[in-house]
Amino acid sequence: MGQTREKLLQIGYDTRFSSTNQPKEKGRKKNRFKSVQMDFSFSQDDLKQLIIDVGSMTPDELKQLVNDRTVPAFKLAMAMTVIDAIKKGNITQVMYMFERLFGKPTEHREIKSEITMEVKEIKDYLEQKRIERLNRQNGS
Repeated sequence: MGQTREKLLQIGYDTRFSSTNQPKEKGRKKNRFKSVQMDFSFSQDDLKQLIIDVGSMTPDELKQLVNDRTVPAFKLAMAMTVIDAIKKGNITQVMYMFERLFGKPTEHREIKSEITMEVKEIKDYLEQKRIERLNRQNGS
């Protein structure tokens, strides 16, 4: 039969995060693409070119690339990710790969407005609101 409730509770207490029970590898996981870039001296332009190369291949060319054992592992991993996305009809993995390489796209919004109230008008407005709130609280 399975473990008793007490044993499961004890396992939970033993693995609980605390000041005395810290994980062996602390902090955020390292970006794999950055480590490959450092390890193999890839520049950002090299990675962009690799994405362009893999992204512009037909599905048949990608399959040939995956079967070729002389292809660098990084290019192979990218090709397999694209093939998987094609099979599933879901580009989430490819978008995640792009975000990990280049960062998430930023969205800029421009808000234009003119404030024409004078400081005295603002003070008067706030004082009026305060009086109204006090009157509501006092039931007047």
